[in-house]
Amino acid sequence: MTPNAARERLTKECRARRDTHLYPWPRLTAQQSIFVVLYCPLMHDRHAADILRASLVVPGQSVLACGGRRVFQYRLSPAELAVYGADPHPSECAGLNLSWTSSPSDVFNGRLITLHADDLAALRRRHAGYDLQPVTCINWNGEGDAVQAFALSCPDGIRGCVDRSIRPCRPYYTLARASAAAVSPAFLEFFLDTTYLNDGSTVREWEQAHGYEFRPGDDVRYVRGR
Repeated sequence: MTPNAARERLTKECRARRDTHLYPWPRLTAQQSIFVVLYCPLMHDRHAADILRASLVVPGQSVLACGGRRVFQYRLSPAELAVYGADPHPSECAGLNLSWTSSPSDVFNGRLITLHADDLAALRRRHAGYDLQPVTCINWNGEGDAVQAFALSCPDGIRGCVDRSIRPCRPYYTLARASAAAVSPAFLEFFLDTTYLNDGSTVREWEQAHGYEFRPGDDVRYVRGR
């Protein structure tokens, strides 16, 4: 099944759920596990290894999800920038956020994992300020049943984490891009066309405007696993 066909099927099956886990997700402490769609550098196995140790025992599956737009608008702290080997920069310090809309027309691709309770504390520390919002997803190839899951989403204007004036942190972006490319060429193409900057342009357009070039192995320099 082509990505477009899978997208059409997903929009038909997308259904909103009311249960949202507000940061720091206090209701999750007693749960064994939940489904989470990763759409950021945590899609990268080596980068996620020290954060999601229990959850990655079983490899995640590539999925297409609906319910939000993936945007570079989360302001990374100096400590978070250091994780990716980036120097503090006043404007190039954006990480990814899912601007949650619950709309079936807003789609993104990612990696579906079963988040185990043992990994909650580490994920909570790494993604401070992010809520867990409900999304619907299907396998990237369009097969199987739709799955109700959650995705990390930081609300605008409440916790001061969302900044609409910043641009992507280059090392962070390189790692996220490589994570998508590792799945398949089609998965990367979809990532480039469904990941946005604050002005509404796609990262594909941003790459072309700045003449950025990426080579296999670029991501290895930024895998720190902290």
